[in-house]
Amino acid sequence: MNSRRKKNRQSSRKPVQVPAKKRFPVIWVSLIIVVAVGAIILVVAKLKSTTQNQIAKSDAKIPQALSTAALDKDKGFENLIGRWLRPDGGYIIEIRSIRADGRMDAAYLNPRPINVARAEASWKKGKQELFIELQDKGYPGSTYTLDYNPDQDAFTGVYFQATLKQAFEVVFVRQK
Repeated sequence: MNSRRKKNRQSSRKPVQVPAKKRFPVIWVSLIIVVAVGAIILVVAKLKSTTQNQIAKSDAKIPQALSTAALDKDKGFENLIGRWLRPDGGYIIEIRSIRADGRMDAAYLNPRPINVARAEASWKKGKQELFIELQDKGYPGSTYTLDYNPDQDAFTGVYFQATLKQAFEVVFVRQK
């Protein structure tokens, strides 16, 4: 074949276009991702408003003078010992013991154990507070900062997911 025919043959080639059938799954995957992200945002917003409404209702029912949140600091943290469930995901904090200085023997389950690097209880502004730092695969440096609400026998606070660098409002209720 001479060089002239080769040139004609090469220049007559048209770019290949992807048929619409092959583009179809990409559109559906994109749509599903957008819907999933929207659903997650709605769930987080709903959880946030529900938590704030519950706290507001409980504060309105019991005058501060009668609230058990003002427990005597000398009584320690025995009331915090137990298994606590995060209803939105099934995560569990198990508090086995708390020393007088606030250091805790605690476990975190999702549903398998996740290493707890640091767990402490303290009194802040007349309320009991927990701080838990996780240090495991998928959780490097993630933390929980939780306040105990004795009227609801629940913890409310913030979960900081270090990998995503995002904070989420969370609630833990005592497992019976």
